[in-house]
Amino acid sequence: MTPSLKDIVTARLADLRRNPFEAARIAGLERGFINDILAGKKRSVRGENLEKLAIGLDCDPDYLLGRQNTAKLSFSKHTPGVVYIRGEVAAGMWLDAGLDGWDTCEYEPSPFPPDGRFPTDAQFDLIVRGTSINRFAKDGQRLRCVSADTFPYQIQDNDIVIVERYRGDLRERTAKRWRRRNNVVELWPDSDDERWQAPLKVSEETSLSDGDEVRIFGLVLYVYDTPRRMR
Repeated sequence: MTPSLKDIVTARLADLRRNPFEAARIAGLERGFINDILAGKKRSVRGENLEKLAIGLDCDPDYLLGRQNTAKLSFSKHTPGVVYIRGEVAAGMWLDAGLDGWDTCEYEPSPFPPDGRFPTDAQFDLIVRGTSINRFAKDGQRLRCVSADTFPYQIQDNDIVIVERYRGDLRERTAKRWRRRNNVVELWPDSDDERWQAPLKVSEETSLSDGDEVRIFGLVLYVYDTPRRMR
């Protein structure tokens, strides 16, 4: 039996630890739009609103329609068995939060095959920009990542995670070292640059850091350089 839109949205909000008003804001929908779904006033969504709702819930539209079990299968539209570079991570670079933010079309597929421990569609590469994690990965290097939704293990201290931080209508995407201190998660740079020496401290109960919403959407498996082309 296909789950209802209400059930799908309820579960997705719980997975993201996101309230319906914040999801509606990210999606560019009216403030009460998602609450109407949860109250059973809207039983289906189509067209432009479906696309917007998918952005607010960080998933594919087909997931909201009950046509796929995994929230994001973006790369199934590309060459099977290939991992794609999906954009960049850079501390201090704030972008429009209403945009999807994935830049696949601007980059070539990764030169390395998928990691056999995880589904290919759940893997993606990101390009490092800046110095906020230069002890682990330097500017221009690539991070091989797996979606947090499909990662089968518990995050451990000092794992490198991909973090999105929302502030109003803006979003920052970075890589940080994950550490737990009681009920607070500390997300640390790994840098010798004096500008990047303080952690984000995130309440596990609210997923907030000084009023900014913070979420982890990927874990880093390894770092690599672009292979040298032989002439």
